[in-house]
Amino acid sequence: WNRLAKHFGRTLKGFFYDEHTVPSNVPWSEGLAEAFQRSKGYDIRLCLPSILIEHKMYDTHVPMLQPEATEAVLADYNDVWTSMLAENFHGIIRKWCNKHNILSVGHQGSDDRLATIFSVSGAYPKNASYSDMPGIDVIWDQVQAGYFSDFARLAGSKARLSGCDMALSESFAAMGHGVYPDEMRYIAEHQIVRGINKFFVKLANYNPQKSFFFHPPELSDANPMMKNYGDLLNSRIERICRLLAGGKSLNRVCIYIPMTGFYRRDTGMALEIEAIAEKLAYNQIEYDYVWDDDIASMEAKDAVMVNKRGLGYSHLILPPGSHIDSGAAGHLRALADCGGSIIEFTSDAGRLTSASRCIENTDRLVRMIRSTTGILKVESVDIPVVLTSTIMEDGTSIHYFLNESNKTQCLRVTLPEKRDICEVDLNTWKVYRLDTKGKTMELTFSPGESKMLLTASSEKHNFPYKGCGDTSRAIPLDKWRLVLPDGKTQELVSGLQSWEAIGFGDYSGFMRYCTEFEWDYNEAGAMLSMGRICYAASIYLDGNPVGRSVFTPFELELEINGKGEHTLEIHILNTLANSVCGTESRYRELEGKGLFAGTYAPKYIPIDRKKLTSGLFGPVVILPIVSHR
Repeated sequence: WNRLAKHFGRTLKGFFYDEHTVPSNVPWSEGLAEAFQRSKGYDIRLCLPSILIEHKMYDTHVPMLQPEATEAVLADYNDVWTSMLAENFHGIIRKWCNKHNILSVGHQGSDDRLATIFSVSGAYPKNASYSDMPGIDVIWDQVQAGYFSDFARLAGSKARLSGCDMALSESFAAMGHGVYPDEMRYIAEHQIVRGINKFFVKLANYNPQKSFFFHPPELSDANPMMKNYGDLLNSRIERICRLLAGGKSLNRVCIYIPMTGFYRRDTGMALEIEAIAEKLAYNQIEYDYVWDDDIASMEAKDAVMVNKRGLGYSHLILPPGSHIDSGAAGHLRALADCGGSIIEFTSDAGRLTSASRCIENTDRLVRMIRSTTGILKVESVDIPVVLTSTIMEDGTSIHYFLNESNKTQCLRVTLPEKRDICEVDLNTWKVYRLDTKGKTMELTFSPGESKMLLTASSEKHNFPYKGCGDTSRAIPLDKWRLVLPDGKTQELVSGLQSWEAIGFGDYSGFMRYCTEFEWDYNEAGAMLSMGRICYAASIYLDGNPVGRSVFTPFELELEINGKGEHTLEIHILNTLANSVCGTESRYRELEGKGLFAGTYAPKYIPIDRKKLTSGLFGPVVILPIVSHR
């Protein structure tokens, strides 16, 4: 501050803390016993042998508590030291930062799983309460299509409940040389749909020549993937974040996370919560995670539970077997007695309060919630597509979907009768009206694909109708010439193959696919569908650049001038992973030079080896675009 005060709040935005830990999972400090006495009303020092020693393993004369009492003391102890850590570490840092007009941001260790939100880093909800931008970490392969992971919602929920404008993610830091725009797009959008809207990414190594193999990916212009296509990725993510952050959320559901259970080392608690979360997410029900301090701030109004920041929740779900302390139980009873919809998974009606609702399974939970929430009525059941929605000031609602499956998925949605439904092209950002008012439509998602719909008033907007490709008049393109890196041309008589099959397994760079086609249609508009691409494409029509395609489902609108023969070139770029481990001999050569010694290679090389397949695989077709009507 003494040297750089003029930069604080301007060039210097804040300080970032990363994966702090205490030295032990049973930490101690001067003043802990006194703090414990004030908080819990008894002397923790008398109980230390019971929580430090597993008494069944030792022949000892030290007085021991019974197991249930030991668990209760352990929970109290973990509650106290995590509160002290949050207040006296995060709290002090944030106070100093805010006094000097900058932000205190970052993330704790082990925040990429719900099971470890209590760890040697402390308790996630407590630490995040002292953050100006609650965060998580996605630096390996924790997020993949086909697997349910929900830890990004920890930061998204905490930001909303704390009144923070942003939730952050440290992303891509050690994902290897094989990252590509569509993969990065999916990882980012997986987090966006859960409330993340600020990404801390590694833009460049300090010295690419010396550190290229240490901490990839290289996300500067030194990476051809970033140099040629990084702007498309950055623009798309920025626009989606801006749109979704610009409105007001609808009433949601909330899942209570009882930290007492985690403090008791109840390892099954996370599995129970994740089962409920997956059921809600894959039935397009929006929800937040809430903790004790959030419940304490709520009051029930007209059957909706509203916190002090105005966020409304239609239902509050208690996971099976929740350990609920007396303070939280009192708040829950008060909410239920005032008309709040508290849902318990138990057959014992009224275990918590006579006003709570008891259900036996998550299928019934979905039916109950769907009958009372949402603008779009989803008819499908158990489809791995996640939804988040927001309402803008003019009443336009934005609905953003992401297929989290590695398979094609179809979602049936019934649309409002009195509003137009529109689709946003997430590549061009054009908005098109769909002729489906008041009807049930089927949304088809390619693996990992996202879509954005708007519902808007016809009186305020006049969006054009969207044209679509006429599949009955599709022109298949299956005769290709491949221009190799040395300039030679190879006829692909055996169809589209990987570069490894033709002897270029360790090559990273562009290759050109060339073909001709006959256009006999009156329409000038056409849709080029390229099928599978590994991993990015630039397209040339009749020798002129017409666009780039890097995102699922790899389509591009074309303007074809005149009937007759036309030429098409698709320039395919693969990743840098091939130049590192595309062949075993190449990997052994680099390894022999010592380039992987002391690096993250044991983590990222296995990830890179999954992304070595390179090329255009199709099927490639061109369709004339016809009017939607």
